[in-house]
This record gives sequence, C-alpha cells and structure tokens, in this order.
Amino acid sequence: VATFGTLPVQERGKSALLMDDGSGQPKIVELPLTRVETDSVRVETTLTVGAEGHATGESKVANTGVFDLVARQVFAINPGNAATLADRLLQTSGQTGSGSYFHSARENLTRPFGYVMNFHLDNYIQLPGPGAITIPSGLGSFSNIAYAFEMTAPPARDFAIPFVGGHREEITKVLLPDSTTILALPKPFKLDTPFGHYESNYVRSDSGLVVRRMLDLQFASATLSAEDYVGLRTMWIAIARDLKSQVVYQ
Repeated sequence: VATFGTLPVQERGKSALLMDDGSGQPKIVELPLTRVETDSVRVETTLTVGAEGHATGESKVANTGVFDLVARQVFAINPGNAATLADRLLQTSGQTGSGSYFHSARENLTRPFGYVMNFHLDNYIQLPGPGAITIPSGLGSFSNIAYAFEMTAPPARDFAIPFVGGHREEITKVLLPDSTTILALPKPFKLDTPFGHYESNYVRSDSGLVVRRMLDLQFASATLSAEDYVGLRTMWIAIARDLKSQVVYQ
C-alpha cells in the first residue's frame, strides 16, 4: 500500500502515457524522480549509557514519499517478526545487542507511516575511561544515510545503475554517566558535490552530546552513469569517514 501520489522506486523517471493532457489530447510524460522536497526520512535517537558501559536507545523515524513506501513494504514482508528483524539488523551492522520495532498501522494511508525502535547495546563504551567511541547506528532507519550508498562497494561500474535521491536527517542524543567527561569532539563537516550536500556537527550538552547529520541527494535522472558513479563513490568515502568519527572521553 502507498499514499496517493507515491510511486515505487522502479517507476521513478519512466515515461508514461497521459490519456488527456487537459486539451483532450494524449501526451507522453516523465514520471517524477525522487526529490529532496518530497522524499525524506528523519531519525531522532536518544542513547543512554549506563555505568557499566551498556547502552539503551530509542529511535523515532518519520518518513515521506518513497521512504514512507519502503518502510510499509519492509514491515509487510516481515509481519510479526519485529524482534527477529531488529536482532538481525544489529548483527549485520556489527553491533552486539537486541531490539524491537513498533509501528503504526500500515494500511492507514491518511497519515505518514512512522515507527519506533527500542534497542540495547552490550559493552558499547569502556568504563572507566579514557577511551573513544563512535556514534552507533543502533537500529536506525531502513533508508538512513549509510543505506543511501549501499550500491557503491565496487570501485567502478560498466553500466548505469538506479539510484535514489531525497533528504535524510539523523539526530542522535547521547546521554553519558555523570562521571564521564568529553575531552574532544569531531570537527563539523560539510561536503558539496554535483550530486548533493552533506553536513554534520557535534555539540556538547549538559549530559553528553548531540550529533546531527544531514544528507541531500538529487539526481537528473533515475539512473547514475558509470562516469558519475565514480564521483558519487568518492562522496560516499568522505561521508563514511565522518560517520566513523570518534568522541574522546575520560
């Protein structure tokens, strides 16, 4: 199921026959591409670190456009298996722990489809310090920043491939034990390319830190040429480096 006007990724950018263009005549039109203005996913995560170094987290995901459709499809394929799906995603992302998903009614098309993830990470941080940590992805979103580049593993491609644009935003609040002090944060990072914009910033808070990351991707067609693929992969390498940035603590 999909909200009115939302097209599957496979149909984006294709030609379609409009039977009446308003003048009584048929017309060939191009179906809309994914766009920053209409296709978005926003993830807000709160991660609480305990005195022994374990962490519990909650992520709230809001989707629009094609990402709304993707989320509905994922839960349609895995009905009643939220905990199993969560545990598998944690394992495949290199995280040790457990979790589960909770979502609104898939069939309700009167409002955007959202879901919540609760998760537990074992031995997330070494305490007492000193030490350094990366910001974990937890369960995150099925359409998060890293997933946007999941097809960029090969160094080059011989043919064009489909690629999805849109807006992705991830805000993570990390709450640390009172005895833990942040010594150093990564520097803010910005990147502009012909394919879009990425930025991140890391800010201390009274109880820990807040990390905000944002990615906008916009493509001129539904497929990415072999030549442009190399440039997009270079963009991903720079973003991946930022996603692995470390916070130093004592």
